[in-house]
Amino acid sequence: MINNNQKLIELLITNSTKEGDLILDSFCDTCATPVICKELNRNYIGYELNQKFADVVNNRLNNI
Repeated sequence: MINNNQKLIELLITNSTKEGDLILDSFCDTCATPVICKELNRNYIGYELNQKFADVVNNRLNNI
């Protein structure tokens, strides 16, 4: 299920990039930007200092 924040991120990515572009997410948190990038065929670099959130990110991305 996509929430309003994810809709906004998707809109920003769609309107400001094209397929294959590289997007940097310096605070992955729970991984909205990398997931949306994968769905929209964008490349991404994301990092997260908190190991708990990093594990969530890795799990979410591995299940897409």
